[in-house]
Amino acid sequence: MMMNKLQPYFDLFYDPPRRQEKLKNRRKLTLVLDLDETLVHSCQIPKPNLKYDMTVKCTIQKIETLFYVYKRPYVDQFLKQASKWFNIVIFTSSLQVYADPIIDFLDPNHQVKERLFRESCEQLAGNWIKDLSVLFTRFDRCVIVDNSPVAFTRNWENGIPIRTWDGDPLDKELKKLLTFLDGLRSLRDVRHILKFRSLSYN
Repeated sequence: MMMNKLQPYFDLFYDPPRRQEKLKNRRKLTLVLDLDETLVHSCQIPKPNLKYDMTVKCTIQKIETLFYVYKRPYVDQFLKQASKWFNIVIFTSSLQVYADPIIDFLDPNHQVKERLFRESCEQLAGNWIKDLSVLFTRFDRCVIVDNSPVAFTRNWENGIPIRTWDGDPLDKELKKLLTFLDGLRSLRDVRHILKFRSLSYN
């Protein structure tokens, strides 16, 4: 997994004895999360061997559509802990009419600080690009997590790809991700670590 590959580089910057001091002196890191196939999976036909967590009925292009929504394993624990460490933003290429009810369901305690939808994305060669400049002018203390690396093309050194989730009940990627993010939050500039990740995609 990508996070295991980064461990040797991470050790160069990780200094446990000074970690608490560093955390006090760093402004809070912002965690930008994708929605579909990262936190949830939605489909129009329910999966036969998996109980859906909610349904969303919305009108898209004048057609009323019903979606069955499944929460990724550990998503509740992930958001609860991550909200204590980070400012959380959900940035999805989905339409707001579909995404808002799902985010409301995932975030009953209003831990998510901001929501961005398809209109904030850029379409390029059939892909939706999420440019972090719509949120920030500085990129040293922000991370974007998405199952599609193409989505963070504009901010490659801030991106963490996560395995696409389509319903596997044994998935543990969010649990692993939380451990990795815990290490990142004390760094002055997260790109010092994440730039090494980019080498594996060239």
